[in-house]
Amino acid sequence: MSSVELSPQMPELRRHGWLTRIWKSRPPLVIGLCLVWLAIVMLAALFAEFLAPFGFAEQSLLKRLKPPSAMGGPMENIFGTDDLGRDVFSRVIYAMRTSILIAIMATVIGATVGTALGIIAAHFRGWVDDIIMVMVDFRASVPFLIVAPAVLAFSATISYC
Repeated sequence: MSSVELSPQMPELRRHGWLTRIWKSRPPLVIGLCLVWLAIVMLAALFAEFLAPFGFAEQSLLKRLKPPSAMGGPMENIFGTDDLGRDVFSRVIYAMRTSILIAIMATVIGATVGTALGIIAAHFRGWVDDIIMVMVDFRASVPFLIVAPAVLAFSATISYC
């Protein structure tokens, strides 16, 4: 009888393909574009006084409800005007400040509360960890678009009492 080798030969595995090398050598294009967009928005919010063609509260009842300039409106009102004649583009630029502030504060609050709960759960373990994880799992399983209108409806009825 002939002896047969039973050990299979392993094919040589490539550690990194060309796509992996590109991914690791520089950030992907999408991440770069997102960072550029965030920088543009932050700079626009920072320099809102210089970029906005009108003041955010400046009214002109003669220019009320004008359509955007792309739809035949005046060129000085890029996004058109609202029912009080205020320039919508100027109001959007000024509103970026509030949106950025809310986003930063929500991130800080979420990171602080999450870190505190994680430290408490890691320190006490056992049933404290289980209770915290049940609360976190419940929060993650309930859709925001269902909770938000319910909270809004409840708080609206409370404020009128």
